[in-house]
Amino acid sequence: MSKLFVTNSFRPNEFFQKDLNYFLAVSQTLNFSKAAENLGVQQPALSRSIQKLESELGQKLFIRKNMGLQLTTTGLSLVKAISETQRQWHDRLGKVLQTDEVLSGMVNFGFHASFGQNYLPKILNLFSRSLPKVEINFQTMSSFQVIRKVLEHELQFGIVVSRIKNPELVLKKIGEDYLASYQSTEATKSQYLVLNPEMQSLSMISKKFKDLRRITIPDYDLIAKSLINSGHVGVLPHSVAQNYPRLKQTSGVFQKADLALVTHKENLRTPAIKAAFELIYKSCLET
Repeated sequence: MSKLFVTNSFRPNEFFQKDLNYFLAVSQTLNFSKAAENLGVQQPALSRSIQKLESELGQKLFIRKNMGLQLTTTGLSLVKAISETQRQWHDRLGKVLQTDEVLSGMVNFGFHASFGQNYLPKILNLFSRSLPKVEINFQTMSSFQVIRKVLEHELQFGIVVSRIKNPELVLKKIGEDYLASYQSTEATKSQYLVLNPEMQSLSMISKKFKDLRRITIPDYDLIAKSLINSGHVGVLPHSVAQNYPRLKQTSGVFQKADLALVTHKENLRTPAIKAAFELIYKSCLET
């Protein structure tokens, strides 16, 4: 006999905002590592979230096999129920918003601070010129955090490093960037390497400087300023380093990446949001 869902400790708000999206990501990849990468979270945190869901529901959602994961009957039913609920919600929201072809109200937009210097002026100009009914809440965070918040519908738009892939997202390339090491133009040798701990290629780059002691700072602009004043070696995106003429590049390119404008695919079912997305995309391409 199958178990009944346990509801006495069930937390609907948290369930829909985070755990549900985590479950969907795992159901799409059937692989915890890939799902964690797509979501921008650590694998142990993702595993705990799924275990918590299974405990609260009183049902197993996945079967662990040697070749990966497999959805249980309950898991398959939950995927279907969530997808149908999301579709109905967006259909109803679309009908409300379709009464006005111009986006209005509050828009939440996320990006890493290092991208802001290049794209924020263009986006601000667009909103003031073409979207006068909109109020904007800009938030700075890592690309992984932007992706997670777009998936959870906490952000309508974002700018991210587009290596992050997820079938629920629409990404359109707006530029390129690369990582390299930099040092003050007056410096010669250093015993320290300064890194951003949120950097996606942290492990690979650290190995290239295994003889240097590490300093971690979770802000690229602060890293750049510390390099000027200390003479240490640091790893920066070119988009940040180019704003500091007293820094020189001391290595080749460690990693290239495309930058992309991102939104949830369901947002584009609403004409006003779709039109705004296209306008933002075009403004980001302006030179």
